[in-house]
Amino acid sequence: MASTYNKIHRLKSQDGWTWEHFFHEITLIHPPGLDEKTLYSHYRHPHHGGKRHVINIIDQLHRKHFPDPYPDDINGIMRLYNNLHQNSKHLDQEEDIISLETFAGAQVHRETPDAYLRRCRWNWLLANISFDRIPYFRDNGKHTQLIQTRNSAVELYEKAIMELEQHNLANTANKIEERYLFKLRQNALACFINSVTQENRSKDPEILKYIKDADFIEYSKKLLQAEPFHWVIARNGLRFSSLLQDLDNCKIFFSSLVSTSKHFIDLYYKPLENVSIATGKDFSWAINNVLTPEFLDELRSTYNIKTAEP
Repeated sequence: MASTYNKIHRLKSQDGWTWEHFFHEITLIHPPGLDEKTLYSHYRHPHHGGKRHVINIIDQLHRKHFPDPYPDDINGIMRLYNNLHQNSKHLDQEEDIISLETFAGAQVHRETPDAYLRRCRWNWLLANISFDRIPYFRDNGKHTQLIQTRNSAVELYEKAIMELEQHNLANTANKIEERYLFKLRQNALACFINSVTQENRSKDPEILKYIKDADFIEYSKKLLQAEPFHWVIARNGLRFSSLLQDLDNCKIFFSSLVSTSKHFIDLYYKPLENVSIATGKDFSWAINNVLTPEFLDELRSTYNIKTAEP
């Protein structure tokens, strides 16, 4: 799910959306309006989580101008699954998840040939169910089940990608935006990432091969060109470029991070729900070989960032 920071930036990037217009749109959703400092703060700082009422207002406004393209009924089933998966106190949790999985697996084959979005969403749900089993098999040494589950999740995410691509070919006037395709590609890669402990990722051949074969770095650049405020994509681009020991792309993605927010020039900066780059093991090669004091000083000069006083 996109962060409040991303949603505010996406809304603000629309034609004609001055801050005055933005606040007017907010009053249409929430007549009392929203404090200016609060909105500006969320716009500028990727580490702000926000109060519930602020998140709700931005969510409603975002849904109004960027409606979800997927069928409401399947989205509802996905919400049911998410609630079930997160409820560890549910006594028959796994049995009920299997029942839901069986239902979704049957439904995907009942859709009409042109129901690309519906098949996409069913496959996405089935992939999520497999994806969520990966940590259990990894942490309990069940290697055979781990690989089978990982491969199943990847295959289902790739089926969902194919359905979206087919939809776009058949509906050239109503194409699904790249960010939806990217989310699926990101999930497929996460299957490989989550199958391996963090200390082993930089030398895992399957992870490195999938990053290259899926052309993930180039897809990341493509989405950043369309929506440069996506700091999570830039950060993951840096992360995976570091795993690949790709100096040029490490520079590109870190520069993109700093252009999004000057906070990122500090390698110990912690954006929302993420560890700092300095403490993330996946960034080790980039820190040691690319993010040198000289390179950071060069970026400070480029983006007019003052050096912190000692």
